[in-house]
Amino acid sequence: MSGSPPILGPLVSPGELAAALEGDAPPVVIDATWALSYEGPKSPAAGYATGHLPGARFFDFRRVTDPDSPLHDTVCSSEVFQAYARELGITDEHLVLYSQGLFSGAARALWLFRRFGHERVSILDGGLSVWKAQGRPLTTAVPEVEPGTFEARPNPAMLRDLAQVERDLEDGVQLVDARPPAIYAGENDFFHIHDLDSPARGKPGRIEGSTNLPSAAVIRDDGRLLPLDELRHVVEGAGIDSAAPTVTSCSLGVGASAAAFVLLLLGNRNVAVFDGSWEAWAARG
Repeated sequence: MSGSPPILGPLVSPGELAAALEGDAPPVVIDATWALSYEGPKSPAAGYATGHLPGARFFDFRRVTDPDSPLHDTVCSSEVFQAYARELGITDEHLVLYSQGLFSGAARALWLFRRFGHERVSILDGGLSVWKAQGRPLTTAVPEVEPGTFEARPNPAMLRDLAQVERDLEDGVQLVDARPPAIYAGENDFFHIHDLDSPARGKPGRIEGSTNLPSAAVIRDDGRLLPLDELRHVVEGAGIDSAAPTVTSCSLGVGASAAAFVLLLLGNRNVAVFDGSWEAWAARG
C-alpha cells in the first residue's frame, strides 16, 4: 500500500488503525493500561503478555510516576519521561494508544505525551475489547525496538498543582470532577474501597464548586466513547461549558485525564489536569 499516511484524529476506530498499519508510515501502537496494582495475574503486564495488538509496545505507568511524591501517580520530571519514551523507541512517530479495559489509561498516557510536547497521538476507540470483538489479530510476540530520540518539551499549561487549582477556583475557572457519583458526593471513600494508604483516606468529599462528569457517562456499553453529538449533550447537560477554560480532577489524576480527553474531542484545548486531584486536595491538612 502506498501514498501519504492517513491523517489520524485523536480518536481512531479499529478499522482506521488497521488501515494505517498497512501504510508506508504506520503509527506506533502502545498498550497503555493503567491499574492500581501492577502485580499478579490481572496486572496490565500480565494482560499484555496474554495477547496484544501486533507490534504494540507496553507502557509501564510506574516508570513515569514521581517516586518522591507522597501521592499516587503524580507525573514525573521531563528528564524521566524523555528517557522512558526513548527506551520505548519513540522519536516523533504518530502514536495510537489503547487500554485493555476502560479508556482512562490510554487517556492518561495521551495526556502525558501531550504534556511533554508530543501532539501526534490518538486513542483506539473501544481499546482491546472492541479490537478483539471485531476478530482482529492479536499476538504474544514482544517487538524489538531501537532507542528513539524523543525530545520532551513540557507544556506547563496542561498541568495544575494544588496552589494553582486554589488560585483557579478563586478566579472562577471551571473544575470538572470525573469520579463516580457516589465518590463525588462523599458517600464512598475511594482510598478505603481500594485499601490504599493515602493521606486522603478517611476524607471523602469533593472540591466545592466542581461539576461531576463521571467517566461511565461518556462510554457506550462496548467501551467505545459516545458519538460527538451525544458527548456534547452529556457534557453540557451536566452543566459544563465545553469551550471554557477547564481544570479536570478525579481521585488521583487518571480519570481527570479521561475527562480532559473528552473535552479535547469537543474542541477544547484549554484544559489542564489537576495532578494529584482529590488526594492532593484532601491531604492539605
